[in-house]
Amino acid sequence: MKRLIIAILTLTVAFSAYAQIDPTVEVNRDYEGSIASYARKPLADSEITDSLKYFDVSFDYSIFDKPYKDLYEFSPYQAASLGVVQPDAIPHFSAKVAGQYPFMTELDIYTQLVSGKKVNFGIYGVYEAEKGQMPTMIQPFSYLQAERNKLSAGADFKYAWNKGEFNLSAAFKHSDASDAHGAINTFVAPGIAADSLKHLVNSIVANFNIRSTDVQDHNFYYDINGSYFNSTKGLSREIIDTRPGFEASETALVIKARVGSSFEEHRMYVDVKSLNNWYDKHNKYYLGVIEFTPIYRYSKERFDARLGIRFGNRIGLDNKTSIFPDIDAKFELIKNNLWIRAVAFGGNDIENLSDDLYNAPWLMPSIKNSTMRYTSRPLDLKLSTEGIIGSRLGFNFYGTYTSFVNKMQLYTDLSCNSVYGNGLLPYLYTEYVDYVKLSAGAELTWTSKDFRMFASIQGNKYKSSSSLYMLPKVEAMIKAEYNLKERLFISSSFVYQGIRESQLGQVPEYMDLSAKIEFKVNRFFSIYAKGGNLLNRENYIYAGISHMPINAGGGICINF
Repeated sequence: MKRLIIAILTLTVAFSAYAQIDPTVEVNRDYEGSIASYARKPLADSEITDSLKYFDVSFDYSIFDKPYKDLYEFSPYQAASLGVVQPDAIPHFSAKVAGQYPFMTELDIYTQLVSGKKVNFGIYGVYEAEKGQMPTMIQPFSYLQAERNKLSAGADFKYAWNKGEFNLSAAFKHSDASDAHGAINTFVAPGIAADSLKHLVNSIVANFNIRSTDVQDHNFYYDINGSYFNSTKGLSREIIDTRPGFEASETALVIKARVGSSFEEHRMYVDVKSLNNWYDKHNKYYLGVIEFTPIYRYSKERFDARLGIRFGNRIGLDNKTSIFPDIDAKFELIKNNLWIRAVAFGGNDIENLSDDLYNAPWLMPSIKNSTMRYTSRPLDLKLSTEGIIGSRLGFNFYGTYTSFVNKMQLYTDLSCNSVYGNGLLPYLYTEYVDYVKLSAGAELTWTSKDFRMFASIQGNKYKSSSSLYMLPKVEAMIKAEYNLKERLFISSSFVYQGIRESQLGQVPEYMDLSAKIEFKVNRFFSIYAKGGNLLNRENYIYAGISHMPINAGGGICINF
């Protein structure tokens, strides 16, 4: 613990060495292989999103509210927008009231209490209620009855000065979901029916960022990011006895920092990352990762290269020191139009189970294997060709090689019958596997004043001595929006994953088509309608839990 405290205290400065050369269109997607991972969103999301989805898997339309340059991550070659935060001219109030079938309701409220040139402060609250049926692969039952209430509240604060800014946000999130499973409605325990139980998930989250906004040469740059969350999972009342697996508690503290300076074509900086996870309830332990990466970057004319070595130290259950590459080289073949790029890196990570428990609260933490582990990528290679055609169309063709050690995968097991009789609860189990992944893919982007589009397709091949679950061989995505004179917005998305294997058998293809239309009556008032899973597919996120069937909804938004 002393080493941990000392390491964290050293993270007092950081740097963001953003390049100032012409942008390319390298797009980092927000999903990779796992639909469950794609479903995850930050627990302290202070934006008022338009998501009424049962699981938040479909495309989040709110990304189109951002400028194109911020729509995707053009790292590390896109010049960053480091200007001082531009606050609203006056304090404002926003609200959204919405409904959906199968039954869902939502109420969002956001109030900006302070708005000025230097200080911004706002508070928000979101309430959602869900009720319906989820298809399931747990035989012989065809569905699970699902009822859920979600409540979140938080605040965000920003302070800006002439050479930097500070951001702070905090939130509390609560979820309670009933345990009524349709035909499965009783436990062995006398007098306790499944529909009287509720799965409770509570989370406290805080995030901060302090960074330099002065990008002049020779100046000292820093960028410090920190995040904290505590998440607990339990039941509203005891069943039979207290058993590991019914409850879980996970606390995480993440600090990332960068510090350095530049002169002419040279840049020298240091990256530091500290990951800290504490686990409680029946099995108390700690996992920690400290990584230190000195980096030299050279940028001149058509060549840009970043050379670094990452030193990693794991603290807690496994004290181990590792060295990983951190190399990123790029050469401009055609000025401002075509680049080739090679990347090699690796590192340690700690995956959080709390995200999955919040997305699917009916899943129970494992009673078999409740100890989380470190995950590492000894080597991650990528070769790509990136380009821009006519300032509108961007493309990226790439191939990757990635090796994983102790990669967490989740599966559903039905082995608790001795406790519940016929109560086949969808238990969530963690398993750790080693495998190698080879991928090849293509990405296209289009942007104009009225139309924006992103499309990608990727093929994957896996090699492992273990059984791999829920990993597709093919995955694809298309997102598009049409904007008619800032008055009418039409958007749609399609997410596809090929057939996946699971311990319950082969999982069908995942195909999720959704669409939304929004009309702004005036600057204060807008209405929208949307539809999800328009193909009415049984889209399985986990082997035993499915995305909701075809659904439609709408709402009104007020802003003044």
